Amino acid sequence: MVDSSFAGGNFFPIKITELQAEGTFFSIKADILPGANDAYIDDCGSIKIVGEYDKARWEKYTKLINVDIHKQAIAILSAAFKDGKAINFGYISQGLKKTEECSFLSKGLFFDSKGVHSIHSSL
Repeated sequence: MVDSSFAGGNFFPIKITELQAEGTFFSIKADILPGANDAYIDDCGSIKIVGEYDKARWEKYTKLINVDIHKQAIAILSAAFKDGKAINFGYISQGLKKTEECSFLSKGLFFDSKGVHSIHSSL
């Protein structure tokens, strides 16, 4: 997997408080944990991220993200939610599109050893 720090991204610790997932759709609400330092979320105590895998957008990047990787990333988020554990969440490039204050849109998820990452705009 790609290391987000080399791809112009960032990650931060969260604790998921709500999760909905069906197929490639997901919606999470999460508290931002201490140690987060990110311009997207600096004024947010919690965030909401809604997304779905965009097959057409990522067809050229199948080694980084594909429908199976996206679903595995959702499973990782689900396990963290079920276990009540913190997890790192991040993005690469323009990985989160702000839709309103502290709410974001994702077009796909992938994961690496640092956590789960969102992608929104083409790399």
